[in-house]
Amino acid sequence: NNDNIVPVDLNALMWNMESTLSQWHTSSRKKKYYKRQAAKRITAMKEVLWDEEDVSFYDYNMTSNGLNREFTPATLYPFWLGAHHRLSKEQMGQVLAQTKHWLEAYPGILTTSVYNTSQQWDFPNGWPPLQYIALRAMLNVYDVTKDSSITDMIHALADRYLASAFCSWYETGGSVPGI
Repeated sequence: NNDNIVPVDLNALMWNMESTLSQWHTSSRKKKYYKRQAAKRITAMKEVLWDEEDVSFYDYNMTSNGLNREFTPATLYPFWLGAHHRLSKEQMGQVLAQTKHWLEAYPGILTTSVYNTSQQWDFPNGWPPLQYIALRAMLNVYDVTKDSSITDMIHALADRYLASAFCSWYETGGSVPGI
């Protein structure tokens, strides 16, 4: 069903590229074009991918004509890249509620999905770039809210990621000379 999904992560990346191109181009016509494209995309993201009740972005499923209301770290892309509409400080304080829930529910890193399909990208596995994206998104939200509980989440995820990477490296034959 991937052909029928409007992904939040791809749209956030596209917004970022359009915004960047609007700044890079020397042609005023192209600057204006990309600025309009970025504005259209962020408006569409708000209208199609944003869930006011959950205070979260989700992928849109064109088959069911609705949001896939399931947490994945991909929902954090807009907060990593700044591709979110203006949110109040209170709303920004709520955008990490699901991230916090999954960090408390599972002792490891953020998994790409919560389903154990035996695929390499699903539970219990996590994708390293998503850990970075999640950490950067958390830092960006912290910069707005100054909520100390976010720094606890950042430290927990960073510690878990480093432990996971080290254990995987060690279990697959890695060694430290002299130890």
